[in-house]
Amino acid sequence: SQYVIVGPALSVEQNALMLSKADPEWKRLVDQTLAKTFASPDVAAMQKRWFQQPIGTRGTNLALAPSTEVLQAWKHPSDVVTE
Repeated sequence: SQYVIVGPALSVEQNALMLSKADPEWKRLVDQTLAKTFASPDVAAMQKRWFQQPIGTRGTNLALAPSTEVLQAWKHPSDVVTE
């Protein structure tokens, strides 16, 4: 309740993982694990736990629901960089 986000987001910032190109087996494991996580109900629970409920010693609630872009990324994971 001490912080208020006012107005629309000024930009969308994408996140990515950096992996060595020299280890395709590791990349395959990471891709499979992320795809499995994104397809499970666990991802929504994790989002809710860390972004929509009180966290930390102060009990701050960021009150951030997943955006349309995040929901699409969960539905269609990709290793392609976009802007």
